[in-house]
Amino acid sequence: MVREFYDGVNRRDLAAVEPLIAEGCVYEDLVFPRPFVGRERIIGFFGEFMGTISPDLFVIDDISADDSVAVRITWHLEWRGRPFPFSRGCSFYRLLASESEQQPLQIVYEQQLQLLSSHFRSTELFTHPASGFKSIL
Repeated sequence: MVREFYDGVNRRDLAAVEPLIAEGCVYEDLVFPRPFVGRERIIGFFGEFMGTISPDLFVIDDISADDSVAVRITWHLEWRGRPFPFSRGCSFYRLLASESEQQPLQIVYEQQLQLLSSHFRSTELFTHPASGFKSIL
């Protein structure tokens, strides 16, 4: 399910990402001063984010398989098929099974820890300036 999330982000497919996020989800990226809380705010963030990134930016290096509801992944960023310097990260996910058997697992919490170079925000990596994020913080 977490792979589906990253696949959707890499394809810039907001419609594929939205159903994976629970209504009360908390998305905490330590780059931002406070977490995004609730599906609507998180989808708003990802809508802005997906408009600024190159396709296939995230590459999953490792994903834990020990627990079906607590997932840890390590990842790095690539641009034009080449690893981007100082762009490795680790994300933690808490998944929630719906009370209904019809609903798949959903992300209820995500936290990202990352070490990023100041070059990460270069115009070569992003297709639009990152300044648009200020409006959603």
